[in-house]
Amino acid sequence: IKHAKDWAAVLQDVSTFSNEEVETLQALLLNMGVLPQKLDEATAAALNLASTYDKDLRFAGEKVGESFRGQAGELAKLVPGLEKLDEKALKAGEAVALINEQFGGQATARLTTYNGLLKNFSNNWDDFKKVLGEFVIQGDAGKNVLRIMSLMMKGLTFVVQRLMDKLRRMKQTKVWEAAFAGVARFIELPTRVFLKSVAAIVRALATLGKINARFSVFNRDTLKK
Repeated sequence: IKHAKDWAAVLQDVSTFSNEEVETLQALLLNMGVLPQKLDEATAAALNLASTYDKDLRFAGEKVGESFRGQAGELAKLVPGLEKLDEKALKAGEAVALINEQFGGQATARLTTYNGLLKNFSNNWDDFKKVLGEFVIQGDAGKNVLRIMSLMMKGLTFVVQRLMDKLRRMKQTKVWEAAFAGVARFIELPTRVFLKSVAAIVRALATLGKINARFSVFNRDTLKK
């Protein structure tokens, strides 16, 4: 289970799909009979298939899962050469290998687009908000951390806004597009690192708060005795 979650987190970083979407896909594949040792490859195939044909993950997952049951079905129309695989080859996972061979990298390729970068940022931001929601420290320490994060985000927003204002003043369209793409790539990585770093800090503080709370309860119980 831990490996599957770790793999889902990795795929979120290199695609436009969230780790929750990937985990739902993994559960679907396992329920359809995909063996655990084939899960990583099957998951990647579903992501690449969905990205290639702009389908949702459930559709792609069902088609990949059906191949492990020896059924080519609609997948044969989407993947050239798959119609040549017999039932035994399909059950062995050769359809997945063929998908990744032909469409490998399609899920990652979406991150080269503005919309792809925006979706990836949104996924990381959602993870950050979940961790923040688990932040149990309600005292001054928690408030100070929130103030610092708010200021950091405000500063990042200011920098990005200034950059975009300068880009908008450019009259040459091609230059603007090239500069915009460069800025998007420049912003994406540090922003992702920023969100993950802050999330790790919040998670650590939340854990510390829980430990302190338990320690306080232990001390009270000890004093009562």
